[in-house]
Amino acid sequence: MKVELQVDTHLICQEMGVSRSGYYSWLNRPESNQKTENKMLIEKVKEIHKESKGTYGLLRVLMSLKDLGHSCGMLRPR
Repeated sequence: MKVELQVDTHLICQEMGVSRSGYYSWLNRPESNQKTENKMLIEKVKEIHKESKGTYGLLRVLMSLKDLGHSCGMLRPR
């Protein structure tokens, strides 16, 4: 069952200190390149982890990503 909340946008924007137009601009903004890349990296990490039968930890996964041509630090794919 899907539940929808009725939210007073004006009140919430006022409480958060943002304009309604700014909120709607943010809401309709396309996904950033970094977020798209992060999603791809997360899928690669899952694939690497699965192929290793769950034996690869952080360092091995990062080395595998590097071998595949993806450079990122330990905190990047979140």
